[in-house]
Amino acid sequence: MVLSGRLALVTGGGRGIGRAVCQVLARDNARVVVTDLSMESCQETMQSLRPDDHFSVSSDVSQSASVNDCFKQLKLMVQFQIPLSKTKTGNKGEERDEEDTWKRRLAERLIGRPLGDFGDPEDIAETAAFLASHRSKYMTGASIDVNGGLL
Repeated sequence: MVLSGRLALVTGGGRGIGRAVCQVLARDNARVVVTDLSMESCQETMQSLRPDDHFSVSSDVSQSASVNDCFKQLKLMVQFQIPLSKTKTGNKGEERDEEDTWKRRLAERLIGRPLGDFGDPEDIAETAAFLASHRSKYMTGASIDVNGGLL
């Protein structure tokens, strides 16, 4: 019951690491919002979760309009309590630069490939569950490398 009463938005929740994060957070009693490009993938993940009060929304995180639409849909349903990823935003003049930087970093991460064993999606999911729980309350501004020592 580590995450009882908490809500988590998981992007890329339709498969792989995202699906594993959804499953582990739901296992620990969080309500989960599954987002992915494909609503079909979201529904597959939803079927793997306990039949609780979970949600799914199709969203393309590479498109700001899609992300805004996602949050508009969710705002009608719930209030967020687990920020798995926080981004500081500046004034409107900086908004475009931040979006371009974010897209470049996303592309770098998608293109880059670690050497050796990739590990399992559950390895990442367990870390996400820890960070979302009260057990991480004393951590501030820490960077956690969950890479099996490969990088």
